[in-house]
Amino acid sequence: MLLFPSHAVTGCTGHATRCPPRWGAEPQTALSGSRGCALPLRALPRFLSIGTAVTVAARCRWRRRQVRQVPTLMAASSTSAADTVAVAQGDATGLLLIEHLNLNVLSTQVALDFYEALGCCRDARRPMNKTLHSNCGSLTQFHTPSPENEAYIAGDGAQTWRGHVELLYDSLESLQAAATRVAQLREKAEFQGTSLAVGDWNDEQQELWASDAYGNKFALRVASNGAAAAMRVGIRPGTEDCKVLGIGSVTLQVPPGTAERGAKFYAELLGFSMTREPSAWALLGGPQSAQRLRLEEHAGCSGQELGEHLAIYIQDFDACFERLLQRGLIWVNPRFVHLDKSTNLDEARKYNCFRFKDILDLETGEKLFELEHEVRSTGHKSCPLRTDFRLVPPSGTGSACKLSERHVELAQELERLQVVGLLFRVVVPVVVVAASRVVLLVLLLLLLLLLLVVVVVVVVLLLLLLLLLLVLLLMLMLLLVLVLLVVVVVVVVVVIAMVADLVASVLPTEEKGVVGAKLAAERRHTAGVEDQLQTVRQ
Repeated sequence: MLLFPSHAVTGCTGHATRCPPRWGAEPQTALSGSRGCALPLRALPRFLSIGTAVTVAARCRWRRRQVRQVPTLMAASSTSAADTVAVAQGDATGLLLIEHLNLNVLSTQVALDFYEALGCCRDARRPMNKTLHSNCGSLTQFHTPSPENEAYIAGDGAQTWRGHVELLYDSLESLQAAATRVAQLREKAEFQGTSLAVGDWNDEQQELWASDAYGNKFALRVASNGAAAAMRVGIRPGTEDCKVLGIGSVTLQVPPGTAERGAKFYAELLGFSMTREPSAWALLGGPQSAQRLRLEEHAGCSGQELGEHLAIYIQDFDACFERLLQRGLIWVNPRFVHLDKSTNLDEARKYNCFRFKDILDLETGEKLFELEHEVRSTGHKSCPLRTDFRLVPPSGTGSACKLSERHVELAQELERLQVVGLLFRVVVPVVVVAASRVVLLVLLLLLLLLLLVVVVVVVVLLLLLLLLLLVLLLMLMLLLVLVLLVVVVVVVVVVIAMVADLVASVLPTEEKGVVGAKLAAERRHTAGVEDQLQTVRQ
């Protein structure tokens, strides 16, 4: 079942369960479940869950203070639920998720190799020249900036977490496979001479310890069935190949005498449920309370922050911000002003995020220790929580109110709608992007085709113009030839005439007379012939 850690309220069996503050006991029409439990119609979709009994609230008073039993569902570890003493505070809103740890490293490639060996996978949506985000299951991540991709931390060196991180696996086989992969990193040159180490499986404690090249310690454990199911509710893309379920708990070493007071700080101002363990105070949260932030006292610990930070999601975002703001604890990290710089509620709502780092004794105001918290709301763009996780509260610890068959049908319909909504959120953007690219490609091809047609038309026009010029040139040449011929003929005629005149002028007079006589005789002869012809005709 997908749970909603929020306010503890009394269910129909008298046991403590949890629901959001807005589900108060308002007079309204209700559907009755078994044993007379009333379910408000307005809140019905939020309470539906397939195949699971749901405890509903008779009353839900915001800001009431009482001791409550805290759920102890978590990953398998050396501390059993029976060894804990549960304590809870009023104003509880619940820790929705411990989402990521941010630790500076010296080499992006070294960090990538190590976290992939643990079973994480790189968030491929981010280029390698940006801060490395390693998906640790579908809900959690490790952020490991290096001087290669962030000039702000150049020269600061690598950061080592003050404590250790618990990683959950779905089986002992997958855990041991991760340990083998980490051990094989010793053969790489970049890991030789570093703090990289991996221990043996401790059957008594049900854990295996490992450390990275910078001394960060990890406890590898097999998750319980409930915790394993809870850690799979994320919707972060690209996590299908992860071989680790996620971050089960984060242990922070704090100065002696500060753990309990620090836990009360989280309970009072952030609404976290707190519990006493043999060696630490733990703050419960995450899906089905499968995660813990543990405060473990350690001699010699100064409690001063080292620049690392922890990112968490909380439900009652506005109220938590206001309580921290009233105590002057809201802090803006100059390193991340490009991401968020919330100093008032409007800015916090704009960025869906704010930060603080000082943990105080609420009675004396003494600073107990420091740790930068990046606090996000479920409206943050990177939130990996499913909508049904944020809407469905957990069942109670006693006898539960069963839903009627009609309620189950409504629950199944709601689940189908949620799946359809998820498909629309994931598939539709991909289809829209692909369609826009296809349309853009078609338009580009049409533009190229149009350009080609224009070029062809221009070439044809140029060819026609050239042909016209050739024709004009040819006609001009013919005209020139004709003119030349005329000139030649005229010249020849003139020359002949001149020659004739010259010849005539040169001949003697007697020759002219003879010639004249001959011509006259010829004329007479011709006239006689014509007369004869005339006579014949008659």
